Amino acid sequence: MTKRQYKKFIVDNSYKSLSRCPIPILSLDTHIISNMAKWKQGYRLDSISRNRAKELYNMIYKLTREKKLLCPILDTHETEYALDSRFSKIAKEVIIQLSTGIKFKHRQRIEDWQTTMAMRAFINKEDKIDYQSKWLHIFSNDPIIELAKEDSFIVSVNRDYSDEEIGKMRYQKETLRQELIRIKEKEKNVKISFDKQLEREYEGHLFGILKLGANMLTYILKGQIPSSEVFMGYLNLGLPLAWWKEYDGKPEGLQGLSTFYRSKQFKEIPSIEIKCKLNTALATYNKDDIPKLSDWADIGMISSILPYAHLIILDKTMANLVTQKLRLDKKYNAKIFSPNQHDLLMEELNEFFRKPSPLDNYVS
Repeated sequence: MTKRQYKKFIVDNSYKSLSRCPIPILSLDTHIISNMAKWKQGYRLDSISRNRAKELYNMIYKLTREKKLLCPILDTHETEYALDSRFSKIAKEVIIQLSTGIKFKHRQRIEDWQTTMAMRAFINKEDKIDYQSKWLHIFSNDPIIELAKEDSFIVSVNRDYSDEEIGKMRYQKETLRQELIRIKEKEKNVKISFDKQLEREYEGHLFGILKLGANMLTYILKGQIPSSEVFMGYLNLGLPLAWWKEYDGKPEGLQGLSTFYRSKQFKEIPSIEIKCKLNTALATYNKDDIPKLSDWADIGMISSILPYAHLIILDKTMANLVTQKLRLDKKYNAKIFSPNQHDLLMEELNEFFRKPSPLDNYVS
């Protein structure tokens, strides 16, 4: 199909009922993007990392231009590159070029949408929930329509963070890391099974939400104006309470909502399940490892994208947990690659390159 044909297009909407996106989705670890930025900026890299970054960037660039691959922007990409002033500008250019402007929704919006599906299923006593076939909901805009437009320029709206906001994000990340180190040190001699720790993770998720709601209530009772962070935290409780009421959940209020948070449907929400299992794996299988600043961003990315992506590149630790320990790649039918599997990844991408664009089946 020529570029001219794309300019005036007719879309067959049958792709919307597919079990997953017809264009393969690739998601990149922030470390991979960082290496690409360093290569483009001429920063010193070892020869293997430099050559791999260059080869992978060029392949993804070609595949996305040929409409054979999607490499959407993630909110974790935007925040992570903002924290490194040395490469923030070039890293931003890298993800815009490789994404062609196509973007996933914020991970919290993906989790909220999955939660509403689970809540309605719980209230209606439904057991089976097909999250993956609703893949269109994870995109900010319909990627098939976006690809069919064949614009000569990329439209991408990205937020520029102030120095104060960047400083606050760095402080919050480091505070979280130190808290994780403190917890690991406290529990290093505690022997606990994976299943028991997983239950603690689910309970911790519930109590965390309740605590955020209590923080807001404390401000109100004292007649004080809550900070933006406290208000945003409250939404993690306020929104589910509003959904519970809208869907006519019983019993009403927090008592009824708590039954949902302890239900099978809640524990099987993909973003919640993946997040809790990865945290549990780090606390049990990798309990002697020192927490890294990148762990939280990696878990956020994996938990929101794993059910929908075809290919994901992760660092060695996360790749091992997802594939060898948790087998989540099998459950969600995703292929996971670590940086040292570069040749295998390139073989996979070359297969895409040899085939026609799936877009041709839906646009004429």
